[in-house]
Amino acid sequence: MQGGAGTVLITDVLWTQLVGDGYDVDASGDVVAMVSTNGTAVGLDARSGSGLWCSRLFDEDAEIVWPMDMAAAAGVFATFDGDGHVVGLDHRSGVARWRTVRPVDADSILAAGGRFVVESSYASDVAHQEFRVIDPYTGEQSASAGPEDPRLVQGSIELRVSNRSEIGR
Repeated sequence: MQGGAGTVLITDVLWTQLVGDGYDVDASGDVVAMVSTNGTAVGLDARSGSGLWCSRLFDEDAEIVWPMDMAAAAGVFATFDGDGHVVGLDHRSGVARWRTVRPVDADSILAAGGRFVVESSYASDVAHQEFRVIDPYTGEQSASAGPEDPRLVQGSIELRVSNRSEIGR
């Protein structure tokens, strides 16, 4: 249903599911996954909302010192465990496919270009930011660069939308 000024109104709720104290959510194929502040990641069927899997990332009483981001790429959900390692969970089963060898000093994780990008900064100093690119299939770091790397700060991003597409706010 269309609303005024190009806004799309959602009138039907397909499903609801109580999954705990959620922090971040992403989707891969027909699976929606959420990471929770209680140390678990949960996978739900996107069509029905039924639970597919629940993976323990760290003990519920552990102190949360890592960001609880969730990102999806190549059939893998990436998030952090309680020790600061990046963990790649299979999107269909929730089983850990890989875990980084060393903890990552990270502020966030996201998916870009079919890979995971982990942003780290030391003492909030922009000059010391580092971006680690992690292969979603193996968990191996495939590149590392700071913002002084011209490949990261130059160029442009172009968004093209077909005339037949509708974008809502």
